[in-house]
Amino acid sequence: MANKLTKIIATGGGLGYSPKAPGTVGTIGALLISLLVLRYTIDPFCNYLHLILALVSYIIGVFVTKKVIPEWGDDPSKVVIDEYCGFWLAIAFTPMNLTYYLLAFGLFRFFDITKILGISYFDRQKTAHGVMLDDVLAGIYTALVINIVWWLELL
Repeated sequence: MANKLTKIIATGGGLGYSPKAPGTVGTIGALLISLLVLRYTIDPFCNYLHLILALVSYIIGVFVTKKVIPEWGDDPSKVVIDEYCGFWLAIAFTPMNLTYYLLAFGLFRFFDITKILGISYFDRQKTAHGVMLDDVLAGIYTALVINIVWWLELL
């Protein structure tokens, strides 16, 4: 049985216990942290810090997810550290402003919910890495779309 600290980390500080849309609530938690990072860091450290957060949350996410799977099942909706990881990965490669962060939130949720373009492959892997990697891929797709929007100067 996973200990209390493991569950707190896996659920993004408890956000994963949300009775409705825990993945979206978890992503809101990641967005709020990102807004603090945006406010209190300078370019390019903001992007580097998000990349570090994504990498660290991936490593920790795999560890805690392995611990909760026996109790909560193969892909527990309460685990939202994967949303943190994927969202922070997307933000690491996007322009540093509120408009792009909000666009990243919407795109990330779209890719994570629809599981298109190969994301469903990782979602079907009933392992801790599978739980994390579908959100990593959603984050990569989000970053690609945002950079296309930025490059084309659509915003």
